Amino acid sequence: MLVEHAGVQRKSIVPDANLISDLGLDEYTLGGVVLNAERRTERELDGGAHYTTVSDLAISLCRAKTVRRLAGMRYIRTIDGAELKRRISAKGSRIVIDFSAEWCRPCQMIRRSLAEIASEQKERFDIVRIDIDKTPDVAELYGVRSIPTVVLLRNGRHIETKVGAAPKQLYVSYFLYYFGGQ
Repeated sequence: MLVEHAGVQRKSIVPDANLISDLGLDEYTLGGVVLNAERRTERELDGGAHYTTVSDLAISLCRAKTVRRLAGMRYIRTIDGAELKRRISAKGSRIVIDFSAEWCRPCQMIRRSLAEIASEQKERFDIVRIDIDKTPDVAELYGVRSIPTVVLLRNGRHIETKVGAAPKQLYVSYFLYYFGGQ
């Protein structure tokens, strides 16, 4: 994979293609990390760290940076239709489905807010993400025509839909209202 940062292309071998998108990094950020990793490679290798490639060092730096940034936040998994059916079938389930796509900027804007809410409200409901490009049948089933769209399910029944990006506090109020929170 080629990544570009500040007009310079760098070759990066990423072992897991979903790693970058799951961590919320874009190619520009990864390019900057690769560039910094190339500059630090001699110092790191001389200091006793052993990386087989610059890409390994870059990925470890990405993970460290992202883990620090997301410390304390719950990870929202992107699931498929089969996993969603399994979660819905659980008795007493309260599920928030975030319909989004990797190319959608408003979806990326609300990602952090939803992760924070998932961490704060983990006892009350689950938040999962559905990528509409990978599972269009689930999006069609819930009538998703625009993204980001958030769908609320209680005991397997569709109770409400919210279309568009919103501030974190609005999402919190919305979820607590429909799920009976104080």
